Amino acid sequence: MKYDLDLLNLINEHYDKQKVSFSKLDEKTLTGKDSFKGKTQGFLTLDYHRRNKLIKSPLTYAYTFREIQNKEDEDLVLTYVLYSPERYFKEDASRYKDIAFKLNELLTLKKVKDKKLRNLYLCLTRNDIEAKYIEISEPYNLNHLVFVSSVYLRKDGVHNFHLGVNVVFASLDISKEILYVPFKYLPEDYKKGYEEEYKK
Repeated sequence: MKYDLDLLNLINEHYDKQKVSFSKLDEKTLTGKDSFKGKTQGFLTLDYHRRNKLIKSPLTYAYTFREIQNKEDEDLVLTYVLYSPERYFKEDASRYKDIAFKLNELLTLKKVKDKKLRNLYLCLTRNDIEAKYIEISEPYNLNHLVFVSSVYLRKDGVHNFHLGVNVVFASLDISKEILYVPFKYLPEDYKKGYEEEYKK
C-alpha cells in the first residue's frame, strides 16, 4: 500500500464525516479511556486531559519501528514511533524507513558523548524513560525535523497491528502525547491494504 498524501486525505475525509456524530463511547474509545486501565494510565498528566482535543485534530502518519511486550498485560504494548510535521513524510511515509535505519546505527554504539544524542539514546534503550517528542539530531535525522515518541498501544484497538506506517493523532501544539487511531474509524480501503501487509 502506498502511504501518500492522497491516501491521507481520504483517511481524513472519512474520519471527518464520523467526527460530527461522535458519541460519548466513541470519545472514550478514541482517547483510550474505555477501560479501567485506560482511564487510570496517565491520569495525573496534562496530556491525558488534552486527549479530547487531540482526537479532533487531523489524522497523520507515524512510523512504528520498535515494540516491547508488556509481560503483565499481553494486549498492552509499548511502541516507539517516528513522527514529523513535514509534508515530505506525508507525501510518502515510507521515507521514515531511512531514519529508522539510521537510529539502529545509534543503538549499536557503546557510548554516546553528545548531550542531545545521549538523551535520545537513553530513551531508546531504557524502557523506564518516557519519550515525548524527542527531536532526532544530526546525522540521524537526515536533515529533516523528526521526533521519537514512546506510545502505548492496546492491540485490540488496531487489528493485525504491525511495525511500519500507522495512522495516529499527533499535534505538538495540543499535546506531547501521540495516540494510535483505532482501526474501526479508518476507511475500508486502508484496512484491506494494512491487513495485506500484515500477512506478508
